[in-house]
Amino acid sequence: MSARSTQPRRNLAQLVVGLGLVLVVLAGCARGTQGSLLGDGGGGGGGGGGGGGGGGGGGPVEPPPRATEPPFLPGLKSMVAGPGRLHVEFALPGDGYEAALFVGTDPATLFNGTPVAAGLVAARETEWTVRGLTDGTRLSVALGLRADGSTTYEAAGPIWTAVPGAPLYVDVNANPAIADGLTPATAFPDLGIALIQTLFRGGGNVWVRGGEYEIGAASVFPNTFVYGGFDGDFDIDDRNLSSTRLLGAAGQGQQILAMAGGLQVSVIDGFVLDGRGSFPIGIDVENTPVEIRATRVSGFTGRGVRVRNSSGSDLETAVIAASRFDGNGGDGMSVAGPYVMQVDSCTFDNNVQEGLDLDDLIAPGGDTARLEVQGSRFFGNGAEGLDCDLATPLVPGATGGRFRVLVRGCRFERNVLAGLLIDSDYEQVPGWKAEVTVRDSLARANLGAGISFDADDLMTITVEGVQATANGGDGVLVTSEVVPGLVTVSSSVLAGNVGAGIRAAAGPTSPRAEKTLAASHCVIAGNGSGGIVSEVVEATATSCVTYLQPNPAANTLRFGCPDATDPAVPVFQYAPLGWFRIASIDGAALTLGAAPTGLAVGDAVEVGDDGALRRVAAINGSVVTLDAAPAITIAPTTLSLFPTTATFVVEDYGLAATSAVRGRGYALPGAAPVDPGFEGAPISVDPGFASAPTVDRFTCRDVRPAPASGLARSAVLELAFSTPIDPASLGSTSIQLVGDGGQAVNARFTVDQDTLLIAPPQGGFPRPGMRVELGAALRDTAGLPLSNPLVLSLTIR
Repeated sequence: MSARSTQPRRNLAQLVVGLGLVLVVLAGCARGTQGSLLGDGGGGGGGGGGGGGGGGGGGPVEPPPRATEPPFLPGLKSMVAGPGRLHVEFALPGDGYEAALFVGTDPATLFNGTPVAAGLVAARETEWTVRGLTDGTRLSVALGLRADGSTTYEAAGPIWTAVPGAPLYVDVNANPAIADGLTPATAFPDLGIALIQTLFRGGGNVWVRGGEYEIGAASVFPNTFVYGGFDGDFDIDDRNLSSTRLLGAAGQGQQILAMAGGLQVSVIDGFVLDGRGSFPIGIDVENTPVEIRATRVSGFTGRGVRVRNSSGSDLETAVIAASRFDGNGGDGMSVAGPYVMQVDSCTFDNNVQEGLDLDDLIAPGGDTARLEVQGSRFFGNGAEGLDCDLATPLVPGATGGRFRVLVRGCRFERNVLAGLLIDSDYEQVPGWKAEVTVRDSLARANLGAGISFDADDLMTITVEGVQATANGGDGVLVTSEVVPGLVTVSSSVLAGNVGAGIRAAAGPTSPRAEKTLAASHCVIAGNGSGGIVSEVVEATATSCVTYLQPNPAANTLRFGCPDATDPAVPVFQYAPLGWFRIASIDGAALTLGAAPTGLAVGDAVEVGDDGALRRVAAINGSVVTLDAAPAITIAPTTLSLFPTTATFVVEDYGLAATSAVRGRGYALPGAAPVDPGFEGAPISVDPGFASAPTVDRFTCRDVRPAPASGLARSAVLELAFSTPIDPASLGSTSIQLVGDGGQAVNARFTVDQDTLLIAPPQGGFPRPGMRVELGAALRDTAGLPLSNPLVLSLTIR
C-alpha cells in the first residue's frame, strides 16, 4: 500500500485520531452495543482486520486495515435542533489547524459572521451545543477550518440546515392511548403518525427514541427534520446515532421513507434503515431538496436510496453526509436529474451494482449542475464504485448548460468495474460543457481502470495528486471522440496496474481520439501495458519519473523524464523490486500471467497493494503459493516484490536523499533545477490523500483551440487557468514558445482574468509545429505557483 512519511501524512494520521470519538458514536448499534452502524454482519469499522473479496452481494465486506479506513475529512457529522438550541457533532483535523462553528441565516455570508464557537481543536472538542436561538428561524450551520496563523476560515464540508423549535416525540414503547407527541411521556409510538402531524403543522422537528420501527412508505414532508438516536429521557446532548432502526414492513410499500414535492428541505439524521434482504428501497426522494446525514441504509433488494428530479429545467439540492450505503441489491444510491449534489464523508460498500450511480446528472440550459464528492469511500461494489453520466434535458433548448464535478480525498477500491467513471453523454447537443477535477484520491485494486473518463464531449479534465495502483485495467484511462480537449494528469503515482499507467484512447465508435494528454511530475512504475500510452493523439510528459517500467512512453513526447531501470540504483525512499500480473487467486495460491523470473521462495511480497506483507512459500510454474491467503480474492491485480529482508510493504515514492534522478526534471531556461516526480512539483502533495482544509491550486485547465485541432498560423492561442493570472509573473522562466527546430518564438502575451492570450508574431506561428512550455514561475493573483507545469505540443496549420 503506497504511502509517504511527510507532514501531510502526519496530519492525516492526526485527523484519524481526532475522528475517534465521532466514529465511536457512529458505531453504536440499535441496542446500545458498538459495531452496528459501521460493521454489523462483517466485524468492526474501518481499520479492522482482513475480510473477504470485493464484488456485489452478501453482507458488508470489511476492508483490510489502514489502506481502506474511511478517509473522512473534517466537517459536521450529526446535528439535532430543539427548542432554542442546536447540538452539533463534528470531526476536526490534527495539529496545525483550528476550527470554528458558524451558525447564521444566510448561507452566502455565513463565514463573514462571528462564529458561535472558535478555537476548536481535536484534543478537546468533538461536539457543541448552541443555545439562545430563536425558534422557527431557518439556520445554516457549517464548520470552518483554518491553518494556524491564518485569519480566514474555509468551509469544511457542506452547509447544513436546521430550524430550532419544540419537537414531536416518538417512542416505540409509548402508550398509544395517551399519545399526542408533545412530551416524552405522551410520545407517539408510531413514526408515521408523527410525520403526518408535521404535514398539518407545516413541518417541524421530530425526535425518535432508539428501538426498532417497522415502516412501509412513511412520508417525510417538506420542512420536516427527523432525528433518531435518543434515549428515553430525550436528552439533546446524548444520542446514540445507530440506535433507531427503521425496518421495512413486508407488503406495506416499496420504500421505508418517501420524500417528495417540496420547496423546503426534508432532513433525516441519525438512523439505520434495514431492508433485511427483502424490502425494495430504503429512501425514495422525488422533486424535493434533501439532507441525509449520519444514517446507514443497508440490506435492500433494490437501491438503498433513490433520488430523482423529474424537472428538466430546475436544479434541486441534495446533501449526503457522514452516512453509509452498503450491502444493497442494486445501487447504494441512485441519482437522476438536474442537481447540485454534495456527498461528504460517506461510504458506499459492497452493493451489487454501483456504489453511487448518477444516471444521469442533467445540466439545464443556462445553468450549472454540480457534483462534489469528498472524503468518501467506494469499496467492493459489483459495478463501478462511482459512476456519473453527464447529460442534457430531453428537450435541451438553445442555451447550453454546464457541469462542474469535483472528486476530492476519496478512495475507490476493489470494485468490479472501474473505481471511478465520469461519462459525458451530450455529444449530439452543442453548447454544453463540463469541468471535471479529480484530486488527492486513491484508486486501488479495482478490476477495471482505477479512474476512467469517457470524454466524447466538450470537457476539461484535471487529475492531480492521485494514486492509482494494482488495478486490473489502466491506472487512469481517457477515451474520447468527436470533440477535442485537454486532459492534465499531475503529481500522481501510477504504479503496478495490469494495464497502462495512463492511457489516452479512441472511443468505441471512432478511430480518432480527440483529447490530448499532458502529464507532469508523476511517478509511473511497473505497469504491465506501458507507462504513458497515447493511442492516437500525441501526448506530452514533463518532469515525470518512470521506474522499472516496460515501454515507458508510447506516442508521447517527454521532457525531463528520467527512466530508472535498475532497482539497485537509489531512486525512491521505498519501492518494489518488481511487479507480476496475478491472473487468478485461490486462497493462498496465486496463478500469475507467466512463470515468474526473479521471484524466489522466502521473498517478501504484497498482493494488490494491500499493505500486508506475505512471503512466498512455494513456486510451481506460474502458480505462487503464499504463507497466508490475501484479503483480495478477485483478479487481475498485481503481486509486488520486496527485498527478502523487508519487514513492511508500504511504498514511499518520495525521492531518496541520494536519488539518481534528483535535479533531472524539466525547467525553463534560467529557472532553478527541478526534481521529477511529485516532490518536485510547485505545490506539495501526498498522492492519494487530501489535506485537512482544501488547498487552493492554480492549474492550466484548457487550451483553445485544442491541440488535436491544430492552430492556424494567424490565430490567437488561448490558455485557460483555474484562477486569475498575475500578469507580472509572465517572463522567460514562466512561459516560452519553441519551434520544432528549437528556435524561440517571439509571440505577444496578454492576460484576461483567468485566460492567457498568445498572439502570433509577424508572419504567423512557425510551421509545422511548436511547443508551449509553462513553468512554476507562472502565478495567479493570490501568489500561487502553477501546480501542473507542462509542455503542450501544437501542430500549426
